[in-house]
Amino acid sequence: MRKDVVGIHRRIGTDGAPNSAWVSSEGVGERISEDEYRARGYLPEFDYLPVLIVQRVPVTSADDDQDREIIEEWIKNNNAHRT
Repeated sequence: MRKDVVGIHRRIGTDGAPNSAWVSSEGVGERISEDEYRARGYLPEFDYLPVLIVQRVPVTSADDDQDREIIEEWIKNNNAHRT
């Protein structure tokens, strides 16, 4: 077990994808499978890692101007950190 590697969070697999964990070592991160995480004995234990929940924005039809404005405002506010 490498002590310099630490588990950051886990993701529950969906649509047939396996569970995975995000690990970091000296600022470099990578995603590995749950089985690999457990086999390497990383800490904290897989079951105690916080769960990352990804929520997708629902796809809607922007048929009227109000819907389009709401969607554009949401995109602007949620992408501000990327500029």
